[in-house]
Amino acid sequence: MVVLIAEDDEDDFSFFEEAVKECNSATDVRWVKDGEEALDYINRRDEYADPDSSPRPSLIFLDICMPKKSGLDIVLELKEHPDIKRVPVVMVTTSGHYKDVNEAFEKGANSYIKKPVGISQMDEFKKLICTFWSPLSLFP
Repeated sequence: MVVLIAEDDEDDFSFFEEAVKECNSATDVRWVKDGEEALDYINRRDEYADPDSSPRPSLIFLDICMPKKSGLDIVLELKEHPDIKRVPVVMVTTSGHYKDVNEAFEKGANSYIKKPVGISQMDEFKKLICTFWSPLSLFP
């Protein structure tokens, strides 16, 4: 299974990667650091042109606030991509504002998770990832 994490903060990426690996240590986690790079990966452009080295993801974690292109703009493009439109997209952000949540779902996100703050929230986040996505056979 391949999980693509679009996240501009290295610490947040490391945390998400750890959470995913706790669900299934064999998961292949890929990291892109901004919105344009996420679209390059999905569209297999530039350094991601080779399908063998840039496999299609089974799950995408997409930060809303990223350089070059917003996650909210990206999710629209993902849901129109013929090979990606059925891949679950989980929006992650520090905002839990009702407007942001609604906008994410309106644009095609499958889920919305507020980034954890503090150790107790981090543990809950890890449990949430495994509990929520395991029944979908993403983390066998």
